[in-house]
Amino acid sequence: ANEVVLKERFLLEKVLGSGGMGVVYKAKDRLKVEAKDRDPYVAIKVLSEEFKAHPDAFISLQRESRKSQRIAHPNIVNVYDFDRDGDTVFMTMEFLDGHSLDQLIRQYKATGLPTDDAWEIIRGLNAALSHAHAENIIHSDFKPGNIFVTKKGATKVFDFGIARAVAKVEQQDESAEDKTVFDAGNLGALTPAYASLEMLEGEEPDIRDDLYALGCVAYELFTGEHPYNRLPANEAQKQSLEPKRINNIKKFQWLAIKKAIAFRREERFENVDLFMLALAPKRKSSNVFLMALVILLMVSIAGYFMFFNKSVDPYSELDIRNELELKIKIDYLREDLITFIDSGAFTAPWEDTVWKLVSDLVVLTKGEALWLDEQREKVYQLYLKQISAQIDAVQYNKAKEFIKNAQRYTDDTLYLQAQLNKIELTIAQAERVRAEQERKNRDSIKNLQETNRANEQKQVAQARLQTRLQT
Repeated sequence: ANEVVLKERFLLEKVLGSGGMGVVYKAKDRLKVEAKDRDPYVAIKVLSEEFKAHPDAFISLQRESRKSQRIAHPNIVNVYDFDRDGDTVFMTMEFLDGHSLDQLIRQYKATGLPTDDAWEIIRGLNAALSHAHAENIIHSDFKPGNIFVTKKGATKVFDFGIARAVAKVEQQDESAEDKTVFDAGNLGALTPAYASLEMLEGEEPDIRDDLYALGCVAYELFTGEHPYNRLPANEAQKQSLEPKRINNIKKFQWLAIKKAIAFRREERFENVDLFMLALAPKRKSSNVFLMALVILLMVSIAGYFMFFNKSVDPYSELDIRNELELKIKIDYLREDLITFIDSGAFTAPWEDTVWKLVSDLVVLTKGEALWLDEQREKVYQLYLKQISAQIDAVQYNKAKEFIKNAQRYTDDTLYLQAQLNKIELTIAQAERVRAEQERKNRDSIKNLQETNRANEQKQVAQARLQTRLQT
């Protein structure tokens, strides 16, 4: 009697989960039962009242569903359709047996997930986003609650159908009327703790928004904690929060995650593939002798195959050439960095250029170059001198700006925080002195006005008395 059936087809059996967008049910597809399908179950998300109340919701979600079908991938939950039954708007997707990632993170909150499991999940998430981005589809609400890990260990991302789909070049088979004119993001399809600063500021969606969320999720997988204590990016930036170092991964991997969760797009990787590349273990660089030996061996093998008219696998040659090109690029950027540091111009363009050079070199060297650490320390010391000079000159706003930028060059920010606290205390004291002086000035003016009024009243009384005496 209490059975709920949608479209006279889907029997809702139990609640699997719920969120801001709606409630997810395990449902039995009666058509599959009739077809004697061994797996007759699907997952159905019944969308919330906010979606149903929006005049364009159903049309938009149908369009997004068709786009999501272009991104079929092993790490993306298959979305079958959006439909409605009376006032109930719902979507059907593949049923999965396992746990949502937010449940797993809560389970391992004290320690983070086992490292091998975390890496496996990150690889799956990266593969899902990389595939979707290649189809010009941005998730825009990437978070642990939209990620599922099956009992077989497969990682699945869902809700691409509801997230904003941004296609700069629409598919040729889509008519002009079918192009996305409605932004599903207006329905609240973002979660503040995982939304990039640009999303919170209402900027156009960008693949680096998903990268920010992916970085936050990766951080949680290793630590059990959100990098910014679940604060929105704009609030975290306002408080100048810095994520704590992840201790159970290598330095270059930590630097890659730190770069992914940078507040500004231009400071993140250009795409998730570069992020994954930066996370990959660095191959040991060979010495000159070994490089020469490899080249000699390659030439010998190539000669052998040419002599016997065999085809040559070009991979080794290409690999070596890439290594050489990488070394040349690193040397080129290194020379630029040293030149800029020695100039010590400390203009805004100088700061931006030095930081970009350092960031690029960290990625290219996997953060393992001792000379780069030394150059970063030089920049940091230059900042300390500038901060001290600005404080002495009572240019507190400029000093605070330098403190903020200096934090990028050191893992130990205690001294910088102490300097910032000192500035804030000095400003507060100056404000109190200013307020007290203003109060004294007001009191002096008030006293002067009262004295003047008293003198005027006295003069008037004396004039009246003089007039009476004369009469």
